[in-house]
Amino acid sequence: MQLTVLKTTEIDNVLWETITREFNRAFNTSKTTTDLISFYQRNSLGYSIHSLAFKGEILIGYNALYPYTYSVNVDEDITIGISGGTFVLEEYRKDIFIFNDLSEALWEYGSKMGMVATLGVSNENSFRYAIEFLNATLIAYLPYYVLPMRLGNIIHKFRGLLNFFSLIFARFQIAINKAVASLSDSSEKKAMFELKLSDQFYFNRFGGDKYFSIRSDNLSFFYRIESENGIIGAYLFDFRDRGKRTYKSLIKAVDYIMNHHKIDIILFIGHLRLRQFLLFRLPWKYEPQHLPLTFNLTSKAYSYYHEIMSIPDNWNFGLMNFDAR
Repeated sequence: MQLTVLKTTEIDNVLWETITREFNRAFNTSKTTTDLISFYQRNSLGYSIHSLAFKGEILIGYNALYPYTYSVNVDEDITIGISGGTFVLEEYRKDIFIFNDLSEALWEYGSKMGMVATLGVSNENSFRYAIEFLNATLIAYLPYYVLPMRLGNIIHKFRGLLNFFSLIFARFQIAINKAVASLSDSSEKKAMFELKLSDQFYFNRFGGDKYFSIRSDNLSFFYRIESENGIIGAYLFDFRDRGKRTYKSLIKAVDYIMNHHKIDIILFIGHLRLRQFLLFRLPWKYEPQHLPLTFNLTSKAYSYYHEIMSIPDNWNFGLMNFDAR
């Protein structure tokens, strides 16, 4: 097996076509080469880094790191890579070390370009691999916050009755929260590790047509509508008033989505670091998929960060930081 690491801009068209074909086969998607290249270039560096494993001329494995700039306690900026798009051809998956080799190649390359760490959000199988083989450190499981609107559609029972009453409850919930927020607004508590935000970041992150980007006066919020197993959900990524996440901006975002789309549920996945009474924390047993957030340092040279990155309260992390869809 031969391994190589390339920047997005260093991969030729023929290889991109191969990556795209195998990516779609692995994840049952229909991405185009243009889709993938555009995604991997829409960041502050203008490229991502990709590790590729070959058996002769055959591409048998692939992994990528998408770089984000994080502010550490406001006064320091570091680069962290988000791992994603990993696949190994089915006929080679018995070799459990291919993914390990792909990851280590990326860490070595990333550390030389100043990338401090990598973050990953895994499914159950890849989480076990990350912990046992890659020596990843678990930070926390990402929580789900929800507001159901058509409960009957969600549980697939008593649709007429449950939809009627849950929709009334959701509207009542918004009205009550508007009244509470008018008396006492709250702002998001800052974390040690925060995405470094700018107009360019928002353009890169939400510039595609799959996202709704709403801006009005000092208010802005971003979301996406998805249909899964017959359930239409609105995934809320970000909501801000004058650049800050606030209780009032959360209410306005949810109210807008509810009034402009016929959906079954609104979800916010990740750390919600403000006092609010609108969205409900989904109990563990009802989460459709547990989402463990893990990290690896790219080099021992960055060992200083291990302890502080291991503390869940030091992170502000959610769908805005990653979107695997």
